[in-house]
Amino acid sequence: MSKKILIVDDEPELIEIISDALLTIFPDATFESAPNGEEGFAKATIIKFDIIVTDQKMPKKTGVEMIASIRTQVNLNSKTPILMLTGFLDKQLRAALKSRGIAFAEKPIQMETFTKEILSIS
Repeated sequence: MSKKILIVDDEPELIEIISDALLTIFPDATFESAPNGEEGFAKATIIKFDIIVTDQKMPKKTGVEMIASIRTQVNLNSKTPILMLTGFLDKQLRAALKSRGIAFAEKPIQMETFTKEILSIS
């Protein structure tokens, strides 16, 4: 079964890298992308995804803010598995993500860790 995946990141080259990595795991996957959490949330309100992968630090709305909107407002993805990628994962953020059932991986992306986290939520 094909996965529909949303990738939210303000760096287009990282969206491409993440897409390529996900295609090695899910060869039939289809992708939508957004350059910030605001647009990512807008897509999450109109398209049902199997997985959402998001950066944390982005303009307009951070990954945490987008996740909070997705989890607390009625939408198609309120229960969709989410993986956050961030280079700014402090102890407080790690605890907050874990308590909300959000998987995470640190940047720079280590493919083995990324793959393990994606498989654990899919």
